Amino acid sequence: MDKVQHFEIPADDTSKAEKFYTSVFGWDTKKVDDFDYIGLMATTTGEDGRGNEVNAISGGMFKRDTKGMQPIVVISVDNIKKALEKIEKQGGKTVLETQNIGEHGLYARFEDIEGNILGLWETVKK
Repeated sequence: MDKVQHFEIPADDTSKAEKFYTSVFGWDTKKVDDFDYIGLMATTTGEDGRGNEVNAISGGMFKRDTKGMQPIVVISVDNIKKALEKIEKQGGKTVLETQNIGEHGLYARFEDIEGNILGLWETVKK
């Protein structure tokens, strides 16, 4: 099965965007030589000790409900409320308030400082 390799987030000011994402999510970043490209090094796979992949990028499809709606990268966080507070403190804004997705988790969307819309996910602890 082919897997999602990585994600890319467009930015007019990559230095400002780098500061935003490292401050909010604690991502490590690295400048790629010879390119105006910031690699956001975020670990997305691992194993659970039984050989099963965990934290891999997954996805889904839904009926488009807004003309021009684009794919959305969703970032897993431990606490969605705290993540939204950090986002707003760093200049981003909440564009979809936290939604309870039954027994599965919590979901929200935010706009980063470059106008990109991304999602947040908090898994419900059982």
